[in-house]
Amino acid sequence: PEMHGHGFSLEKHGKKLAEKKRGCLDSCAVIADHLVEMAKIILKTYKAPLMIMGHSMGADGCALATRRIVDECKAAQVPFACAIYLALPMTATPACCGSTS
Repeated sequence: PEMHGHGFSLEKHGKKLAEKKRGCLDSCAVIADHLVEMAKIILKTYKAPLMIMGHSMGADGCALATRRIVDECKAAQVPFACAIYLALPMTATPACCGSTS
């Protein structure tokens, strides 16, 4: 969803979208998946304690990804330093547990 109307894109995967469907984000779950993938790369590359932070929808994505990122840190034997959620809109409740149910 495009919560604030910024980042509108006319197409997705080469197909023109209806005006009400335009946006740059699929869902907070997709944001979370991307954050987990980025965390894996960062952990492998730097092997340093990891801190994550997000604002608004980014905070929702972080909240949904936190459990999986902590698991990735454990698997890589790298400390998980902390998570900071700024202006969490609470669409991902309960936050931090990796579930929207």
